[in-house]
Amino acid sequence: MDLKCGHCGSSNTEIEQKGTQTGLYCADCGKWIKWLNKDEIRVFNRSNNVKINTDTDESLKNLVKDLQNIIDKYKEN
Repeated sequence: MDLKCGHCGSSNTEIEQKGTQTGLYCADCGKWIKWLNKDEIRVFNRSNNVKINTDTDESLKNLVKDLQNIIDKYKEN
């Protein structure tokens, strides 16, 4: 998949899952390029051998951090 960013002209791309949609984004400036269908996602993953970033991963990290803070505060009392 060889698409260029219309904003900066870069051909470095990454995919990111947003809810049920998977978007193609410029890896350099972060601009959204297009939504991908299942076949395009498969092609992107095979050609780039890249893991999809998900909002869920970041949310889980934040949740674990928040829970650890609560546990630490509880132990102080």
